[in-house]
Amino acid sequence: MKATGEVMAIDRTFEGALNKGIRSLEMGFSGLENKAFTVLSDAALENKIKQATDLRLFAISELFRRGRTVDDLWNMTAIDPWFLNAIHGIVAFEEAMKGKALAELSDEVWQQAKWLNIGNQRLADLLNVPPEEISKRVRAAGLSPSYHWWIHVPANSKRKPHIITRHGLALMKRRSAISRRY
Repeated sequence: MKATGEVMAIDRTFEGALNKGIRSLEMGFSGLENKAFTVLSDAALENKIKQATDLRLFAISELFRRGRTVDDLWNMTAIDPWFLNAIHGIVAFEEAMKGKALAELSDEVWQQAKWLNIGNQRLADLLNVPPEEISKRVRAAGLSPSYHWWIHVPANSKRKPHIITRHGLALMKRRSAISRRY
């Protein structure tokens, strides 16, 4: 699955759709990190982002990890700052979580992680724990996979479409502005 429309149809936010889209690439990535890019120099990464390729996103993420700003990358790539800000937000959130203990993270942090649709494997990598521990902690935060009816139905459709999200019902109740768009 590589088409933008297909990816955007799988979550309610760009960040969530991006994370789920990366996991669905079947390239072995669990998030915005490509281990091969962590050893490259800044100059090599800058060369990788000059051409639009399927790995450009990972080079951009690595440059954000190394302290580059949205303006720097916008000047190098001409990618709309809205997208760069969203990618930067995911990277900054992941970096803030990196190396923390499970007990240190509040339910709100877990809700934010799932709102961004960061997968359990990626969270396990960031926190250096088994994915099973992440699953237990996510459930303890009151989050579970759930179905939400999508409001955009084609006029000629007889069925009600649905999407699968990783937002628990508690989170959706708090974000009532999103859940009540009918």
